[in-house]
Amino acid sequence: MGYRVFVSPTTHWDREWVQPLEQFRIRLVRLVDRLIRILEGDPDYTCFVLDGQTIALEDYLEVRPENRPTLERLVREGRLILGPWYVLADQFLQDAESTVRNLMIGMRMARRMGGEPMQVCYVPDSFGSIETLPMLARGFGLPYIMFGRGRPEGIAEGKREFTWRAPDGTEALAINHGYAGGLFLSYPEIWTDIRRALPTGPEAADTFRSRRPELARGETTPNLYLPVGVDHMEPRESLPGIIAYLNEHVEDCDFLIASAAEFARAVEREAPELPVYVGEMRGQNVRQFNGVTSSHIRLKQANFRAQRLLERYVEPLCTMAMQVAGSEYPAGLLGRLWRMLVANHPHDSICGCSLDRVHEDMANRYARIQDAGEMLTEDATRELTPRVDTSGPGGALAAVVVFNTLGAGRDGVVRQWVRVPRRLEGDEFHLVDGEGRPVPARIRVQARKRMDLESLPMTTRQLGTVLSKDAEPERPEDDVFTVLEVEFLAPGLPPMGHRTFWLAPGPEPDPEPAVRATGDGMENEFLRVRFNPDGTFDLTDRRTGRRFPALHWFEDTEDIGDAYGHRHYERPDVRSTRHAKAELTLQQQLPFRVTWRVEVPWRLPACAGPEHRSEATEDAHIVSDVTLFAGKDRVEVRTRLVNRCRDHRLRAVFATGLEAEVSAAEGNFSITERPVSRPEESMEGYPQQSFVDVSDGEAGLCVMNRGLPEFEAVRCEGGARLYLTLLRCVGRLGPPAGADHPVPGAQCPGEHTFEYAVRPHPADWQAGGCLPAAHDYTVPPLADGTGLNPGGLPATGSFLRTDARLVVSALKKAEDDDGVVVRLWNPQDRELPAPLGTWESVSDARLTDLNEALVAPCPLRDDAPCPTVPARGLTTLKLTP
Repeated sequence: MGYRVFVSPTTHWDREWVQPLEQFRIRLVRLVDRLIRILEGDPDYTCFVLDGQTIALEDYLEVRPENRPTLERLVREGRLILGPWYVLADQFLQDAESTVRNLMIGMRMARRMGGEPMQVCYVPDSFGSIETLPMLARGFGLPYIMFGRGRPEGIAEGKREFTWRAPDGTEALAINHGYAGGLFLSYPEIWTDIRRALPTGPEAADTFRSRRPELARGETTPNLYLPVGVDHMEPRESLPGIIAYLNEHVEDCDFLIASAAEFARAVEREAPELPVYVGEMRGQNVRQFNGVTSSHIRLKQANFRAQRLLERYVEPLCTMAMQVAGSEYPAGLLGRLWRMLVANHPHDSICGCSLDRVHEDMANRYARIQDAGEMLTEDATRELTPRVDTSGPGGALAAVVVFNTLGAGRDGVVRQWVRVPRRLEGDEFHLVDGEGRPVPARIRVQARKRMDLESLPMTTRQLGTVLSKDAEPERPEDDVFTVLEVEFLAPGLPPMGHRTFWLAPGPEPDPEPAVRATGDGMENEFLRVRFNPDGTFDLTDRRTGRRFPALHWFEDTEDIGDAYGHRHYERPDVRSTRHAKAELTLQQQLPFRVTWRVEVPWRLPACAGPEHRSEATEDAHIVSDVTLFAGKDRVEVRTRLVNRCRDHRLRAVFATGLEAEVSAAEGNFSITERPVSRPEESMEGYPQQSFVDVSDGEAGLCVMNRGLPEFEAVRCEGGARLYLTLLRCVGRLGPPAGADHPVPGAQCPGEHTFEYAVRPHPADWQAGGCLPAAHDYTVPPLADGTGLNPGGLPATGSFLRTDARLVVSALKKAEDDDGVVVRLWNPQDRELPAPLGTWESVSDARLTDLNEALVAPCPLRDDAPCPTVPARGLTTLKLTP
């Protein structure tokens, strides 16, 4: 059978990995310099694919800005092929909205360079792919997906090309080809010493003939794809000459230099009806990388905080301030922060499988995002609060405005510092609502600081510390900031809106406890918690009577693997706190909260050897603060420890007692169901976003987390058991990185804090409300203090309302004009209407794609049908006030 052979010159560019960023940048500059010389000097070298990402060109142009006109011309001519991504990220550790921004940044940069981004959702080396990738690709106008890793065995009848269907029904042509199949056209063998002679035409022809059956296996059309490139490989001038030789001497084949998109279009034109696959890509060779969801756990926690900060706080609050207060939207600053965040998402970076130096650089970038994001958040709330009517009830001293940045109304837990722009005398205050009724709260004066040139722009956290000067007693009261620590359950927070509460002098009069401590536990209107001698707790759902005994112990095993994967002995050395003697202390009892401290004394092996763990031990004392709030049907846990041990994995364990067949975990615009595994077939780690849940159909148990993306669900005697990974500590990078580099930082030494929560519910995850409950836990409301102002906004109000079953994934300023973009995700199994109530009248509404390009007008009149969101799908709207 004759073939048309698409030879695609490329490289796979790891921005940072086994060398830090600046060393890789030097290599990148040399690569692109050489590429320009080749493309400019040989018209037969018709194109080069720059690995499907644009950040490489951005890094190059920082050093060679004078070459931008040349590169723009090559892009316009279609010879230098960019995008569509900004970076080749790990799709499971990058959250849903970050995935959208990754494509948005990449595609827009490609267009700024004068051309169109490659029309292939190109993920050659990602460690698996999310099940919603076809929906996201199509949302950006990308009809094809080309991937390398993660194909489960047996899918699509063994074909390399198949139709991949997302949960919402969106389909894309999927091509499983990797990125190094044609490497023999530039190097005799993969990873060969680069000083060896280049392959000759006869050598290339002989290799192609011998590999032809393998290369053609699984093809659905008479087209073959040979990507010529591998990690950090520079282009070879000899390629066009070899192609010419092959065309003369290899029978029944036509070789041409072409892009991945050209190959995909040829397959689409000529393919018969293709088999259909629905699901994620986490099979076969992804199994060897089953530990990247827990390597360098501090990075995962920092990534969670950074994504939440930009998506859930900065963007929606700045959008509200832009619309209500006329504030300038910080588009340039936010764009920079987004690029910095996504630059931390390449698969070798966020996966924690790079040199320690790389991860130190990442931690620094996360800290910079946090610094800037906190300031932008407070800038926005300070623009909004003076415009809220806080005149309030009589006797009030100041106001606390609470902002809810979720699309559903709720009672939200507020625990933070706020500052009031005046001196508040005394040390005792209480909180009241607009009717003057007490709201149970804990309020403590943290500091009284000067209001001056230096303190005005400070964040509240900075202001409350030694970074600012204490206010002198004689200083006028309106030249003083009072910094307060406030904690309360804020009831009745409207969706995407605010509610005002007021500070009054003196203690709260005779508060009625809504949650109470018992002799060995605590209870509220929903739950009863009873602690056991080993530190576990029995959890009873008072609404259903369902009891979950002995939840929350810790299990530790050796880890003799590497940064890519967990590995244990043939007979694992498992240690647990299941029968420890824990110390239980009532830490705090407030009318709206009870916290118990559980201290578990423990010692663990200091390290692991090739055959057994060491007899020498280290202190592994674990302290967990277990909290129950009034009005909340979850138990919150904050666990702290100092890790002094090496070569081990620590997990929190929840024996649910439920005969569950599948687990359900939040993914990227999806709730992904996976089989509950047997111990002998366990993958030892699946990815999640905010929660994982197991259910027997009548009851379920949901474990929510803040930045702990790895779980395991195992079928054990007595029911499904959930494991939440807290630490995975190893000392070597691993064979997939070539040389097995030592990485002592991956042992995760020092202090750690982990936050997670447990929630029982009836029925399954959907009927049990797991997703909104998880978002309520992971995205607390924010508060800001202000004076008593007769502002134009009501004391309580919404900036945006829609169906509470929908998730507002984004509320932001449009990229190209002053419109407001609202992205809605429907996790339900049926289409939902999306009625929109906005802060003011809307003159124009449009349906857009994910890149904010117009799809159709969308009138928001009373006599017009409201927009809808497809089942398990997305709708993006652009509103013009």
